[in-house]
Amino acid sequence: MSVAFYIWVMLFQFFPVLSVIFLGIMSPGPSFVITAQTALTQGRKNGFAIALGLACASLVIFSLFQLGFTLIFNIHPLVRPTLQVIGGVYLMFLGIQMLHHARMISVGKGERTPVIQMRRSKSWRTGFLTQISNPKTFVVYMSAYTSFFPHSVTLGEFLIFLLCIFCLEMGWYSLVAGLLSAPKARLAFLKRSHIVNAVCGTIILLLGGSLLIEIF
Repeated sequence: MSVAFYIWVMLFQFFPVLSVIFLGIMSPGPSFVITAQTALTQGRKNGFAIALGLACASLVIFSLFQLGFTLIFNIHPLVRPTLQVIGGVYLMFLGIQMLHHARMISVGKGERTPVIQMRRSKSWRTGFLTQISNPKTFVVYMSAYTSFFPHSVTLGEFLIFLLCIFCLEMGWYSLVAGLLSAPKARLAFLKRSHIVNAVCGTIILLLGGSLLIEIF
């Protein structure tokens, strides 16, 4: 009973920062686009693998903040733009890949070309790299961390918080993957696969390009 009460107190303490993070998670961005595109083209399991990669990357990012990564940003001004360049280049690469896949997927009259299945380990890696290189994630997490995160927490409290972050990320993107990998959604996608892939690839490409333009 006391353990349950302690957890509820922790959740109440972390509610403001978790609310900001969840709103950031739900806002459209590269993570949503890559989850949707993977769920539509590769199916539910690969969509879940993407979600797991995104969630794991979020744990790494917030752990870095707790270890003093925000201080590094302030002490070394070049760290942030360097990370933005890396993130922008990766997103552009991802967008080009998706545009390339759009040309590979074709739909015939009443007949469809099967999509080449990607290994789930590769899907996880794609999700992880997309999240870790996404400046939007850093901005949302940094603002939430600096504004609402308690100044002093124990290791146990921080681990509970990381578990909450994992559940929010995994839960939301798994929901997206589950809904978009449903048979009706996939059937609708297969009829317009090249268009959907082209649109997703273009969005990711433009997001990556906009990051580089902001810096230079």
